[in-house]
Amino acid sequence: MGTSPPQRRHSARISPLRRALRRAEALLRLARPVNLALIGATSLTALLLIWEGTKGFTPPWHAWLRMISSTILIAAGGYWLNDLYD
Repeated sequence: MGTSPPQRRHSARISPLRRALRRAEALLRLARPVNLALIGATSLTALLLIWEGTKGFTPPWHAWLRMISSTILIAAGGYWLNDLYD
């Protein structure tokens, strides 16, 4: 009497989209979104203070948008590198 080979379970295969979403979620957690939101709020506050202080000068919004977004992305990259090397 022979024994039957062990039955294999169907492994739960993760779709590429779900895998990408999991990685994006992990990167978002590592980026410390609360800190990034505070950086954005601080930059917007600086924009408003400069705008009120100059009274006639209207800074171009697209330049500020670039500055704020680049600051947030640089900070997120710094957080990722810090977590990588710690």
